[in-house]
Amino acid sequence: MRVFNFDGADHRKRYAEDGWLHVQSGLTDDFLAYARSLVEQSGALDPLEGSAIQGAKTQYVFDFPDGFEYEKHLFGVVAGMTGWEPGSVTLSERHIKAYLPDAHPRPIAHKDRYASAIAVGLTLWVGEGSHVVFYPETDRATNPYLTAGLNDALPRDRHPAVILRDAPEMAIHDQPGDVLAFPGSSLWHLRRNSASTVLLYLKFNNFGCDPLGEDPLSADLRAMTTTALAHEDLFLSARPAVSRGFDSVARETGLDDGRTTWGVNVWRQGERATVPVSEAYASLMGQQLGGSVVGQLAEGGLGGLQGEDLFEAVRRLAEVGALDLWTDQPSPRARA
Repeated sequence: MRVFNFDGADHRKRYAEDGWLHVQSGLTDDFLAYARSLVEQSGALDPLEGSAIQGAKTQYVFDFPDGFEYEKHLFGVVAGMTGWEPGSVTLSERHIKAYLPDAHPRPIAHKDRYASAIAVGLTLWVGEGSHVVFYPETDRATNPYLTAGLNDALPRDRHPAVILRDAPEMAIHDQPGDVLAFPGSSLWHLRRNSASTVLLYLKFNNFGCDPLGEDPLSADLRAMTTTALAHEDLFLSARPAVSRGFDSVARETGLDDGRTTWGVNVWRQGERATVPVSEAYASLMGQQLGGSVVGQLAEGGLGGLQGEDLFEAVRRLAEVGALDLWTDQPSPRARA
């Protein structure tokens, strides 16, 4: 089943020049009907919850039909539009978003999480007067967080309610079947009069970041890592790469005694968890792994660790989900 009735490459120049894309009636009739049918069945689904989920809307994970050709009908179109290498495209979110009937008509603007380098909105139903607003000329810094709480972290003078008060805005009045693409993590945006509007949002990046585990490759990659950890020969020949679920290195200093502790933040089922590790293990996450296998890394040393110490560091970081282990040719979707 095709999602889009257009070739992404045909819109690459326009996307590059404008910084966003609105394709009217860009969905195929078959896909629009399929997506709407899932929404109509969604009463049997559990709404998404967790620190990555926020807003006056109900959200569900969207399931593509069995046998769906992701590379051809999804990643290839996004790569064509953005100019990314097709093998680098990672799907970081696939949510049906149904705005509640009492959603606030004039919400505060937001930016998507860091993993949403490109947000692609597929309009299924539109409430009366509902439309998208962009602020393309104001504060284009990328949201560094993988959570949905950027606005809460900003000082008052940088909050969107302040900096966007008199900022130039652009309104896009989408209709069912339309496709809207924009850099979600760096562009302030909102939907006015969102009540009873339903969309499918697909979000992508080209650096292998999938905190919610919603790319079809991510589960296979985690299974590959688990298998490598269970077999010494596979472990030694595996190529470690920063995990799709890795968030950040954590450093905490106690107020009473000044004691510093280290950890890695990783994503598990929509929630971020901090796993305590040594400073040496934490520092390994900042090293360039370079596509070498574990055995080669141990011989040469990395981050002050070598031999058995490096083996144990890689093993521990892979166990907790900070590293992935590739046991065949490294995929371009792995984070370098």
